Amino acid sequence: MIGPRLKSARLHAKLSQTALGELAGISQPFIALIERGEREPSDDVLERLAKALDLPVSALRVDPDDSAMEAEQSGPPSAWQKDQRIAVLSDYRTAPGLLALAQDQGLLALLKIRPDEWAMLRSLDSPFPVSKEGYVQLLLTLRAVTVGGEAIPRTDVQPRSSCVA
Repeated sequence: MIGPRLKSARLHAKLSQTALGELAGISQPFIALIERGEREPSDDVLERLAKALDLPVSALRVDPDDSAMEAEQSGPPSAWQKDQRIAVLSDYRTAPGLLALAQDQGLLALLKIRPDEWAMLRSLDSPFPVSKEGYVQLLLTLRAVTVGGEAIPRTDVQPRSSCVA
């Protein structure tokens, strides 16, 4: 359903329907109809809305049921990673940048985001929109936090072998 996703993205961007309409060249009443699920936007309208919100079109198109199925078929991530990803993908209130991160299979395979990290990222309430890259930076910052001068150990990542010259 595009409507709830559009409304969430618009509110997250701190835009009124009128302001979004002006940015996208679409009337406010039509945006209201889309958000209520009474109209489906054409591909052109959806692209203009996504551009105005500085999002990929896929962030507005995602269907929670399809995302859950995709997550179940994605292969490598463990069960808990899939559960967290499904939670992010299926919640229409998920910030667009976090949604984009949850949809990026290649990046997820590299980052190996733990359940507590997903929870921390989901709990953030930023006064401005955070991009996918912003969420990656936040994740890396969270991982760099030290407790008592010692880095928090990650038990799910194998250390790299160092090269000695």
